[in-house]
Amino acid sequence: MSKNITKAEAANVLSDEIFDLSIAIEKARVVMQEVTDGYFQRLSNDVEGDRTSILWDFNRIGIFAEIADDLMLKMCQIVEELNGLKNADTKEEKAA
Repeated sequence: MSKNITKAEAANVLSDEIFDLSIAIEKARVVMQEVTDGYFQRLSNDVEGDRTSILWDFNRIGIFAEIADDLMLKMCQIVEELNGLKNADTKEEKAA
């Protein structure tokens, strides 16, 4: 017996995982926007005062980069979990 479901039904079943992924993506987007807008685009290595600001903000921006890295890892883990569920379902279908 085949268990064909629509994409909408699959999305409903996986709603918690999709929600977790969407939250992690939004957090990563906000962090990266802060890094790019608030640090890289705002400062110039050609302006003397900006060189000091680059050094001054370096550790703070490093923390944002670590947060973004943690969020990307979380997203990868969720995708791996979803792929694992998909692969397990495929194996069950082949066994049946």
